[in-house]
Amino acid sequence: MSGRAAAYFLLYFASAFLFLSYADDSTLTPSQLLGDDDDDGGRGNLISTGGRFELGFFSPKGSSNRYIGIWYHSISDKATKVWVANGVHPVPNRSGRLFVTADGRLVLADGNSTVFWSSGNVSTVAVGAIARLQDDGNLVVKDGSDTVVWQSFDFPTDTILPGMKMGWNRTSGHNISLRAWTNESDPTPGNFVMGMDLNGVPQELVWNNMVPFWRLGPWNGQYMGGAPEVIAENLMDYAFVVNSQMFVYWYALRDPLVLARITLSSDGHIVVWAWLDEAQSWISQAEFPRDVCDYLNSTSSCGPYSLCSPTVYPTCACLEGFRPKNQKNWDLRVWSDGCVRKTELNDCRTDTVGFFRLRNAKLPDTSRATVDWSMINMDDCKALCLKDCSCMAYARANISGSGSGCIIWTHELIDMKFYNNVFGQELYLKLAARDIPSRSAYSRSRRLVLIVLVPLSAAFVLICAGGFIWYTKRRNTSEDGLTIDEGKGLELDLPLLDFSKIVDATNNFSTSNILGEGGFGLVYKLENKTKSTLLDWQTRYDIIVGIARGLLYLHHDSRFKIIHRDLKASNILLDKGMNPKISDFGMARIFGSDETEVNTRRVVGTYGYMSPEYVIDGIISVKSDIFSFGVLILEIISGQRSKTTYYSESQINLLGYAWKLWKAGEALKLVDETLGTSFPTDDVLRCIKIGLLCVQERPGDRPTMPITVKMLGGESAFIPDPKQPGFFNLKNHIDSDSSTKRSSRNNVSITLLEGR
Repeated sequence: MSGRAAAYFLLYFASAFLFLSYADDSTLTPSQLLGDDDDDGGRGNLISTGGRFELGFFSPKGSSNRYIGIWYHSISDKATKVWVANGVHPVPNRSGRLFVTADGRLVLADGNSTVFWSSGNVSTVAVGAIARLQDDGNLVVKDGSDTVVWQSFDFPTDTILPGMKMGWNRTSGHNISLRAWTNESDPTPGNFVMGMDLNGVPQELVWNNMVPFWRLGPWNGQYMGGAPEVIAENLMDYAFVVNSQMFVYWYALRDPLVLARITLSSDGHIVVWAWLDEAQSWISQAEFPRDVCDYLNSTSSCGPYSLCSPTVYPTCACLEGFRPKNQKNWDLRVWSDGCVRKTELNDCRTDTVGFFRLRNAKLPDTSRATVDWSMINMDDCKALCLKDCSCMAYARANISGSGSGCIIWTHELIDMKFYNNVFGQELYLKLAARDIPSRSAYSRSRRLVLIVLVPLSAAFVLICAGGFIWYTKRRNTSEDGLTIDEGKGLELDLPLLDFSKIVDATNNFSTSNILGEGGFGLVYKLENKTKSTLLDWQTRYDIIVGIARGLLYLHHDSRFKIIHRDLKASNILLDKGMNPKISDFGMARIFGSDETEVNTRRVVGTYGYMSPEYVIDGIISVKSDIFSFGVLILEIISGQRSKTTYYSESQINLLGYAWKLWKAGEALKLVDETLGTSFPTDDVLRCIKIGLLCVQERPGDRPTMPITVKMLGGESAFIPDPKQPGFFNLKNHIDSDSSTKRSSRNNVSITLLEGR
């Protein structure tokens, strides 16, 4: 026995005489052991007083190692752990015992006195110490005077619970950070860490192997600059203490009955979760990073003095007054070199420089910036930047109602993003006077626009009013509710539908037909079934090829390898020329140049379109999108939806039905009946075959997009025979009775969304 271990056990046995053997379910006294074996004489798991949390031994899925952890006791999900004590040193068997010493130390050891974890030394001896699991999930050790001498909230693992304070305290010197698990079955600390960067103006960062991965940014009085959307969800209230002595933040739930948590996933994403009683599962409320502009790596960075806009292309643009440093690379969409000034600032003369106000921006990296909290007036901040020859830009440090403070940047500006909404801040960029857009020129152009537009607008209004009066006098409504011009008897461009037609078209305003909700109310999808007759075979084929070329670009030709993850019919938009556009990249995933597949603990997607390996094991790859594309091909050919159409009493879905027909040599029965017989048989059979190839169960059997595009174009002389599809009988895998379901296998959480 080591001297350290022997000392622990002596303290344990000596203190056992000082306490009664009885304690409530939430408390561990020095006279008790929390054992991992029913025969070790120890007490049972700790249950918090309100019954919300539980502490005890556990093994992750697929592992025999034993850990001390905390999980929710009050819900059905016991697999989700919110804290782990000995993630670095697991106990290899069930010999572990947790106890508290009289001087206030928690110790995890086995019967041979091998210590696997301890809470460490305490600054003062805690006479009469006990450990208690509180109903907020905090495991605390208190002395006889009820003073906390140690708490698990100061040493989180991958989860932030409500009330847990994160950040840095100069007085204690403690910088509380999160450390992701290695993977869903291994709580060993992984590569990703979220914590406070104390350089310059403190800001929250996520590191990957100590290399910055993405930047949440500094707190601006309302939100962290890199994650402004957190204030849009109504689940939590956030609080910060930001001054020269500390940068500490925490959150509280608006509804104390709601269960919610924030986690750092093994792939470096921050996810906000809420427990849904109806589904008996955790539902993701928000996830960061959001898009390509959030990542801090060479392949996606826009470089210095440039602005990243995730909703436009090209993604990167030089700031006002700057030009590409390497125009050739810039033209090739390689933006990492960034931008340089059009006109250098060669002196400190205030009459040769000025400021350009950039709105709705994520402020640049603050690791080398400075802040003056005493400044309240932004004019003073401007004056300070003018006096400092090295000042590049300034911004308000606090944008809340009682805003104050001034941030000054004296080094290159990097990691800037444009928010095309109400979020973001104003950044004042110092430029040479000649590079600032002329206000007089702007005013002249604005006056010119007004001079031209006002008369035109007035004329347009008059014409419309006159036309409306004439039209209302001459209109007549036909029996089917369409407005008819009496003079020509022609149907006008904007038909008027009576209420009975709208009721029929929306299936009596069925919730399944709701597309979304706008400022004027709910938006419904209209079932005009005769529209399918407009989709002849050539149009459908062109749509299939167009989608394929879009995926080819995302997977192979884009600067980033992008996996869409939610490819479905409602995310394919058709313009007036019936050209398809892949839309809604809210679930998209960006792969590094050397990545072929990744594992995720959180599976998101739409029922009927997700590949088996993604649903079951959380494996994402280009083959995930190819599976979804195969489903789309079969839907376009058949005119049916995969996830709601079942054939025969065996309840096989569209994939199973297509496979059954293919094996029987009757594949043409799959074709939409509205096409009649007016289609080229060979082309249709080829597309059905390609669709079945794309939905094969094994990812390795599915073709890549370059091969798929060639096969669709008839450039490939040989097309292999398909094998059985994945989920060909989806009823055996997922119950379709609910619009939102979650399940788990191998600790993978699954969110299935009802597609529009």
